[in-house]
Amino acid sequence: MIIIAVLVLSGISVYAIQGLDENKSTRILADDGYATLTTSTVGGTIETTKDVLQSVVDGTFYAGLHVTDGYSVFSLDKTFLQQIVNIAQGTTVSFHFGYNSPKTEITFLIKDSNSNALFSDEGRCLGEISYTAGSNSGVNDTVLKDPAGKELALSAYYPDAQMIRWQLNDVGKYMIATNSVAFTDTANHWGLTYISFLAARGVADGMGGNLFVPNDSLTRAQFVTFLARVADADVSAAGTNQFTDVVSGSWYYPYVGWAYQNGITSGISATEFAPEMRITREQMAVFAVRLLNYLKIEKTPVCDSADFSDAAAISSWAKDAVTTSQNIGVINGRTATTFDPKGNATRAEAATVCAKIISYMLIMPQ
Repeated sequence: MIIIAVLVLSGISVYAIQGLDENKSTRILADDGYATLTTSTVGGTIETTKDVLQSVVDGTFYAGLHVTDGYSVFSLDKTFLQQIVNIAQGTTVSFHFGYNSPKTEITFLIKDSNSNALFSDEGRCLGEISYTAGSNSGVNDTVLKDPAGKELALSAYYPDAQMIRWQLNDVGKYMIATNSVAFTDTANHWGLTYISFLAARGVADGMGGNLFVPNDSLTRAQFVTFLARVADADVSAAGTNQFTDVVSGSWYYPYVGWAYQNGITSGISATEFAPEMRITREQMAVFAVRLLNYLKIEKTPVCDSADFSDAAAISSWAKDAVTTSQNIGVINGRTATTFDPKGNATRAEAATVCAKIISYMLIMPQ
């Protein structure tokens, strides 16, 4: 049975998936008769065939695939599965699980009979594992680290469900760790939870002197940098000759280039991005929705539409994005009745939007 429950994690509302899908809108390997499961005290292996994976891709009955050894669950969407089928050289595909004794190290490998490891560069593969954080750590600072030791932006701990969910970027060993980041000017701020959440994942930096400056506005360049880090984008090869005001060698050059190349921004004109311009709340909503489009995330509404008294002030090009981002719980009004579309977004508001994007992506896998 799949249960979607609204949880509030230190102020972050999320929808956590518990259990497995009994109506088989998602196929579950290891207990549906199409796979062989072998287990040990440190994990297990599920073996199936490329034909089974292709049947999930081809069938309109299945949204994706769960593979589980009974302790952890990995969810693979159709695009990911199709790529695995394409790159597998043999006829058999295996999913390997491994753990250390406290289960703070999780190894996940996808193999076939003729290669060492397979991993798709398209689609989504999400992991879920049972976990209870210690008394000195929690939702903000409990993160997954990838095989290179980097904190995964797309990882979150849900204490009510006692689990961690994350999006994998490669096969290999992942570590559960804590990474506490505290700023001296956020202790009593309404955005503390979101700011700490992003800082622990390397998405949001301070402004020097151990300050986050939560009430200051942020620039368009700073916000697309946040989004690139949420997406764990490789911006090393990104660049742009499109905008005359984005100078090669500037710190934001690769981030703006990545955002332009992937449809996050088209600039304020054909030749200008305005990197140092303070971003407005309606611009922030547009960028956020375009990021989800780029990542091919289905935008299923989880909130009723708000009736903002200043809705007429929202620019025509931003109306759909404001509605969508509000419906999926990524952005709220500035007050209970107003959106303030032309108002400059604060750094705390930007952190909130990014943290909610992460939560939304982790709990809406299909």
